[in-house]
Amino acid sequence: MKVLKIPLSQSIRTGETIVTTENDSLDHETLLGDSMKISVIIPVYNAEKYVKRAVESALQQKECGEVILVEDRSPDNALEVCRDLCEMSNKVFLYQHENNQNKGPGPSRNLGALKATNDYIAFLDADDIYLPGRFKKSSELLMNNSKLDGIYEPVGSSFENEESKRRFFVAHSDEVAMVKKEVEPENLFECLISGRYGYIHPNGLLLRRKAFIDVGMFPELRLHEDTILNLKLALLCRLAPGETKKPVSMRLLHMNNTITKPGIDFLPSQHVALEHLIRWMKGKNISKCREKMIEARYYRLKYQLFKQRGKMFAAVLYYLYYHAIFKKHTILD
Repeated sequence: MKVLKIPLSQSIRTGETIVTTENDSLDHETLLGDSMKISVIIPVYNAEKYVKRAVESALQQKECGEVILVEDRSPDNALEVCRDLCEMSNKVFLYQHENNQNKGPGPSRNLGALKATNDYIAFLDADDIYLPGRFKKSSELLMNNSKLDGIYEPVGSSFENEESKRRFFVAHSDEVAMVKKEVEPENLFECLISGRYGYIHPNGLLLRRKAFIDVGMFPELRLHEDTILNLKLALLCRLAPGETKKPVSMRLLHMNNTITKPGIDFLPSQHVALEHLIRWMKGKNISKCREKMIEARYYRLKYQLFKQRGKMFAAVLYYLYYHAIFKKHTILD
């Protein structure tokens, strides 16, 4: 089948190149039906071995209205695999960034959300899969409660080999990514910012597309973009738990995952991520108490970063500043 390139003038918000097939001229509404239909967004980078399995697991969900692949200038043969997948199903669509740039998973998911034709979006990493019934509970909850903006659910882990498993458990105690505390939507932010009760993995999110765009989508960060998105959603939206007893998706942990690579120092990237969050929250309708919680975490991290770098004078200053101004607002201790 002939591959077409749509002119850049037809892009949404960004000047990305769009790769598609002739089948994409079909009216999407003819594909969707009357029930909830979800746009599943898959960022693809260096995943030629895995992406077919990911796409198939998404297409098996009855709520899946379309699968949007955003190929992020992979060094392997992932682009050709994605093109083949588009030819296999008229529900699969392929996009690339402008000038075939590599932008990372956050901007790639954002591009997919901007291109989505459905009111609901979900994410899936290209080396992961959805389990059967992925959206069974979350779709019911979201459709039946107009006050909710999203649902989060557990994501399990599988390991490609014993070494990837060993590396994972060096820094992690639980292979299931989930919020481990029953919490009302209005209290989710405090639960997440504390770091005590787990976290939300992107594979376990189902969101109203409008809510995702309104909070500013994923930040353009190479690491921790999902953490910052979750905090933004918890601050401005209403997210509730769906399934809590078992995973709805499985992530594959292998030797190329960032979290399984030994010796990575995450303090600098965490510092950059919190700086982004502090800039983002200015002018938003966020309580002063919550602003102070974010700043408390930021200055505590800044102290740890300077201490690690051996800049003790600056570390002591930030330590004193943190204890004098923000210590009473922290919920990390």
